[in-house]
Amino acid sequence: MAPYKHQFGLAQFALRTATGLDRWVLLVLLAWTLAILHRESGMTLEACAALALMTVVPDVHLNRLLQTFFKNAEFLHQHGYSLRYARCNS
Repeated sequence: MAPYKHQFGLAQFALRTATGLDRWVLLVLLAWTLAILHRESGMTLEACAALALMTVVPDVHLNRLLQTFFKNAEFLHQHGYSLRYARCNS
């Protein structure tokens, strides 16, 4: 794993707690796993990571937005808004 150390952030580790270390390593391994899962022949690891990022980030943002909406659903309902969510998978 040493050659990938700098590409996935392990070289930037500067946390002081065991929990921080656990979280940092988990995130680095998640990033590496996503990059490997998106790997195609002839692609560099950097290109794989960029492809994985473009694939995952929209879902993360959508989920955070939906959490905010659902968290505030009662408030929205009190002001006349109806919250509905439908997703088409095609």
